[in-house]
Amino acid sequence: KPKAIVMEIGSNDITADAAIADVIANYNALIDLAHKANSETPIIIMAMTPHGIPTGAKAPNEALATYLKKVNAKLPLANAELAKIPASRKNVTFADTYAPFIGANGQLDESLLQEDKVHPTAQGHTKIAEVVTKVLKELNLF
Repeated sequence: KPKAIVMEIGSNDITADAAIADVIANYNALIDLAHKANSETPIIIMAMTPHGIPTGAKAPNEALATYLKKVNAKLPLANAELAKIPASRKNVTFADTYAPFIGANGQLDESLLQEDKVHPTAQGHTKIAEVVTKVLKELNLF
């Protein structure tokens, strides 16, 4: 039996232009499955981390860059909906793993992302781990 379940899904769906409502439905379906197995197991929903747009040799063409900007604008909206789930679900907590990637200037700290501007660097993963560890401690699980 796990002490907790930590979930982070949906980034690829958002990138594939899925509706936010569909992503939220997928989270709720997984929560339902987990609760069916054991309703007492805490579930931590991680926010989707922000993405950047590659530059230099990895820069996309203009059409793709425009599309990526649209995708990137949807991530905070999806995270806002994810943050609402715990209000209606037992033993579910939201962990804001998006915020540590945003600098004091309100802009994405791209140093926390690999060259693809999607996947976190080691330092980015450390930021995620710090947020999840804090939540685990607040739930007395760590």
